[in-house]
Amino acid sequence: MATAMSKPVEEITRAEFEAYESVRARGRWNMFDRNAQRATGLNRETYFGVLKNYGVLAQKWPDVRKKEGQR
Repeated sequence: MATAMSKPVEEITRAEFEAYESVRARGRWNMFDRNAQRATGLNRETYFGVLKNYGVLAQKWPDVRKKEGQR
């Protein structure tokens, strides 16, 4: 099984994390589902970068997680 290449955490933007978090907070899909990736609008490399580094990004931008959780 091939592993997906992922964007380095330092190259992931706040807007990209917000797109991911918006889909995650809705709770419609398991975030490993291909439909979740499509819903974010992120390319595969960026999506897997966010997925792999979610904890680091959530600490970097804690207000994004709080904002999305209030919807």
